[in-house]
Amino acid sequence: MKNILLFQILNFILFFSKCKKLISIYSINRHGARGPMSINLESKDFFDNLILNKGKLTSYGERMLFILGLYKRNKYLNNHNFLNNKCDSNDIYFVSTNLDRTIMSTLSQIFGFCYNSFNDKNINEKLVNFTYPPLNIFENEKMKNEISLLNKENYSLPFNINLLPFHISKENEGKFLITMSKKCRKEYEKILNKNLKENKKIKEMEIKFNNLYREKLNKLHNENKYYKFLEIFDITDQYISSIYDGKKTNEILLKYQIDPEKFLKISKEVHYIFIIYYLFGDEKEESFKLETSLLLRDIILKFANNIYNENNVRTNLNNEKIFIANSHDSTIMGIQLFINSAYKLYENIYENVIDISYSGSLTFEFYKNDDEKTIYDINNYYIDYFINDKLIKTFSFNNFSKVINNFAWNEEKINQFCNEDNYILKQKIFILKIIIFVLIVFILIFVFLLFKYKRNSNYKLKENDIMLS
Repeated sequence: MKNILLFQILNFILFFSKCKKLISIYSINRHGARGPMSINLESKDFFDNLILNKGKLTSYGERMLFILGLYKRNKYLNNHNFLNNKCDSNDIYFVSTNLDRTIMSTLSQIFGFCYNSFNDKNINEKLVNFTYPPLNIFENEKMKNEISLLNKENYSLPFNINLLPFHISKENEGKFLITMSKKCRKEYEKILNKNLKENKKIKEMEIKFNNLYREKLNKLHNENKYYKFLEIFDITDQYISSIYDGKKTNEILLKYQIDPEKFLKISKEVHYIFIIYYLFGDEKEESFKLETSLLLRDIILKFANNIYNENNVRTNLNNEKIFIANSHDSTIMGIQLFINSAYKLYENIYENVIDISYSGSLTFEFYKNDDEKTIYDINNYYIDYFINDKLIKTFSFNNFSKVINNFAWNEEKINQFCNEDNYILKQKIFILKIIIFVLIVFILIFVFLLFKYKRNSNYKLKENDIMLS
């Protein structure tokens, strides 16, 4: 640990003694607070709360990402003077995984990021009528008042927001949640099952939770059962979700002599163990490489593209200043594990990962030494690595790109792990079977029609013979 501390101090002296210019940013956020995820739930959760938004972003979750967007705007507009006061899609690129909670998180963050309190009072009254939708709703007094206010302030949208487009990361792009891909689920589940059966941390938490809460929670449902780890995760996830959804779950806990503060603490511990030791706790480090390799390679490629653009070398990639991805805790934790392991930052990489709660953020800021050279080489660029806006480490880009690319899996390795060749083969065999089936049906129809035709022909011949005779 002393060596690591000394290395960090030397990094600080070396890198921060030089004048640095911010070139681009790559930020990955977890979505905001959501409803419970349990597949066993129907109308009520474990604590007898009504479920209105299973797995969906709550209003609290929307607010979290709105504030996160405000914060990032303030940091990079005011503190760094990196952006102008206009939300420009040429400068900012938002991407989301293809799930409701991340899509809504992205929208909420854009609202915060593109917030502008400046009001232009010089409204052109002649143009106002063009903004009315063709609906018969303007006899309503409330609507009249709201639209009147909108017209006076000349807002295109409330808060004068100019929304940006955002992009959906499809499953086949392999940048986020590759472990959830159907083609890889079977191989990944082997790791999950092994972790569930063999991991000591999981077993210890199972025993600890049951010793503390089994008897009390059984009274809640008038049953007698021992809670397995995945059931415990389910219960604690429902508890955390209920808090962020404004439910009165703490009153129920107190009724059964359960301290809400202590239950929240153990709920967060369970979540941490679920991510680190259940999803990523395999000995060969395969699961977090599978989860994050392509994403980290993508980050390096985008930063390399910035170097080319700095030196006026044309590339096919876009050159946005800020790339913001809204994803999931597994992706963010997977990246932490990946970097810790690639750089051997800690003896036990699993116990030195920072938990990512709802709306947690992981950011890579890309800099160059601003000494006004005509041409910059790769050694002039650096990366600051932040978790929840706390600086963890500064890397030279040259070293970072080499280490990550050497440690990361490429698409061929991922396909090999996922049995992609077998998957493609099975798909081809399936298509071939369909073609053969269609051909057989076609042949049978053809034979039937031919038989029918010959039969009709024979019948006509016989009829003619009879008539001739």
